[in-house]
Amino acid sequence: MRIPHMLLTALILFFATSGYALPQEDKLPALIRNISVTVLLDQILIYEKGRSELESEIRKIFENASSVFEKEFSVTFSIDALTPWQAPYDTNESLDPHVVISETAKTGKKNKSDITIAILQAYMSIPVEYEIETLDGRKFIIENAEWYSGYANAEKNVAAIVLHERSSVSLIHEIAHIFYAGHTESHSIMNESLIITDEPLDFDEENRQIILENRLRSFDKSLIP
Repeated sequence: MRIPHMLLTALILFFATSGYALPQEDKLPALIRNISVTVLLDQILIYEKGRSELESEIRKIFENASSVFEKEFSVTFSIDALTPWQAPYDTNESLDPHVVISETAKTGKKNKSDITIAILQAYMSIPVEYEIETLDGRKFIIENAEWYSGYANAEKNVAAIVLHERSSVSLIHEIAHIFYAGHTESHSIMNESLIITDEPLDFDEENRQIILENRLRSFDKSLIP
């Protein structure tokens, strides 16, 4: 059917001047990516709490983390296995986070899960020395320790957290590191000094973008150093 010339001109002017836009397909929401997890349970925790109670508590912590990541990044987490594990305590009954991560990664290479996360009974620490200078110029070495409620290594696809009242926040923080998020000084869940507070926390915009860019990252075990 032919459109009269004057009507065609009028239609062109209408679309050009009215701000009218032809309908476009709505952007589809990102597909949910599910990431499988093997959870290593410190045997001391199993002894203290009982296997059933501990597993129930851990599942709730992971459900909370999964709901946060689903809302923010269309990523969920499902537990493949909850496995008793001998955490690498030294003779002083302390934990070095580097050793914990190394041992967790060894187990992670053997299981079928995308990532492996250890749940610990005790805080981790690294001995450090600080040099201080007094007003009269004298210098002293102070021995101390840096304490950790969680630790992660993105290249090894692993993390470890201490079980405490803010474990849900620690878990979200450490999983974010697996997606290459970094620490920040802003009021954010990635501010490591705020994890133990009772304040409500969210992701800062910079780390939110980093996680979104890496939400589809590979967990290929052959790439683990």
